[in-house]
Amino acid sequence: MRRAVVALLVIVTVGIAVSLLAARRVPTSKGPRGPQSSISCPSGSVSIAPGQSWQSAVNANASGTTFCIHAGTHSSVSSLAPKNNDKFIGEPGAVVDGGNSIAYFINSGADGVTVENLVIQHFKTPLQDGAIEIPHGSNWFIAYNNISYNYEVAVYWGGSGNQIRNNIMNYNGREAYACSHGDGGIMDNNEIAYNNTRNLSTSFEAGGGKCGFAYTNLVVSHNWVHHNKGPGLWTDTDNKGFIYENNLVENNTGQGIDDEVSCHTTIRYNTIRYNGNQWGWHGPMGIWLANSANDDVYGNILVNNGMMAVEQDRNDTPYTNCGDPNWHTRNNHFHDNTVTLSAQGQQVGIDEDNHDTGVYSGSNWFQNNHYTVPPRCSCWRWGGNDVDRSRWGTFAQD
Repeated sequence: MRRAVVALLVIVTVGIAVSLLAARRVPTSKGPRGPQSSISCPSGSVSIAPGQSWQSAVNANASGTTFCIHAGTHSSVSSLAPKNNDKFIGEPGAVVDGGNSIAYFINSGADGVTVENLVIQHFKTPLQDGAIEIPHGSNWFIAYNNISYNYEVAVYWGGSGNQIRNNIMNYNGREAYACSHGDGGIMDNNEIAYNNTRNLSTSFEAGGGKCGFAYTNLVVSHNWVHHNKGPGLWTDTDNKGFIYENNLVENNTGQGIDDEVSCHTTIRYNTIRYNGNQWGWHGPMGIWLANSANDDVYGNILVNNGMMAVEQDRNDTPYTNCGDPNWHTRNNHFHDNTVTLSAQGQQVGIDEDNHDTGVYSGSNWFQNNHYTVPPRCSCWRWGGNDVDRSRWGTFAQD
């Protein structure tokens, strides 16, 4: 390798990096994810042993009942329909297994349901559906589960106020999570890894997970998202008000965080590194804004990953939340990020592939970002050209 590529040049002083780190609590590989030995069933709960019908137990009890799921393999649970506010708490060692033939563990629009401390595996879910399928239920609490090895998706939800916390969601056929047509809630401190085991096309939907079609105000925080075949975290089609913060996103084959035809997204205090080794346009990409508007991207640390705002022809996409039928890339602000690039082809900047040069005058700003790049690297993109640091500055960027 040439000495010029090996040596790194600090382009600007990174004096405020310490203050950025002080605001962060980025997850590591360790943390309270998955079933816990310390969780036990509360007194007064209704017991369900392996081989016993869950649905019969639900039908025989009032809404809001707590069910204790005993240790062992429960292999005949199919499309469970809980009542409002029911709770299903697993003893350590409680496994729900679909045998690669049952479509759903739960398929319900009830509200306020808790699913906790279970291993949920081998459900042959239909296209884009989850082993836990919540079409429109609200205020669910799904926590401390291992939801892995399912045919399509681990968890799908709509509705409002749902919480997906402290789960392991690995090795699912398409992706770990999907959501649409909902509002609010949080996805926090989950491990999302090694998904898309079926090598499905990421141009449709596959990878770590994707929320689309008019979902608003979801907080995605403190997740460890790694080694998925496709994008790590993905927002697509008329989503508004998402917050991606304090996530560790690494070694995914697609973009680290992809915000596509959406608006008012905040991406902050994430560590994003080594993603996009199979991503073509503009090289390995950490943060990718495609036809999105009014996004705020700040305080992130990117390593061997660039960040871009791009414009394409996307006016065939429906809209209700974001208000622009032509989906122009406008008013996006990248600021106070720390970016380390190691080779030509890893890029930061603005581009288009539809000859709409308005993206360059559309109030898309890069300000006060801190770069470490190889000497003489044309690591920035503007006006269809690769440019170096001095040329980048002539466009009133950074």
